[in-house]
Amino acid sequence: MRRFFSSTLILFAAAALVAGGALSAQAVPPPAPTGKTEKVPLPKLRPGDGKAANLDEDSLPAIDTDETIPLPAYPPHARVATGKMQAYNMGEEDTLLDVARHYKLGFVELRAANPNVDPWTPVPGEEVVIPSHKLLPRARQTGIVVNLAQMRMYYFKDPQKDPITFPIGVGREGLLTPTGETTIVRKAAGPIWYPTARMR
Repeated sequence: MRRFFSSTLILFAAAALVAGGALSAQAVPPPAPTGKTEKVPLPKLRPGDGKAANLDEDSLPAIDTDETIPLPAYPPHARVATGKMQAYNMGEEDTLLDVARHYKLGFVELRAANPNVDPWTPVPGEEVVIPSHKLLPRARQTGIVVNLAQMRMYYFKDPQKDPITFPIGVGREGLLTPTGETTIVRKAAGPIWYPTARMR
């Protein structure tokens, strides 16, 4: 069992690094090539090594992105932000999840805006920040735009109005959300979803 866990964890870490590198390459323009390729080795673990069960983010090699690369500019005459910051006083039976659903926020972003508030048993009357002010993605403001970093979808229905926005899930390690421009080819009311072969 320990040997299987070690091998699986190493393969999972390698897949996450490869997928993470591909995602970064698509989301951010790559720097100019220098002619040298630096390979980051994975940690070597023997089957049955007890250290495999204690792997954390610090023990895995990290692929750094160049933070000096400028962000793309907003399109001409585009909106830069939408919404406004708000505050809410917690009720007797409120949880952060209840507040997030009410304000159409993701639990992750509400938790990040209120790190000192207990998400499940907050103090009644405690004030929490509602992070409903959003910087819009630097992309063409037409149709549907998904911002992976914000875990949020924007629907630009009317250019004269603020976009409609919803919190979303964006996948998990090993099953990352692909990036790029896509087209809707089919629509269905009440669609049926079946687990994939991988999920079975």
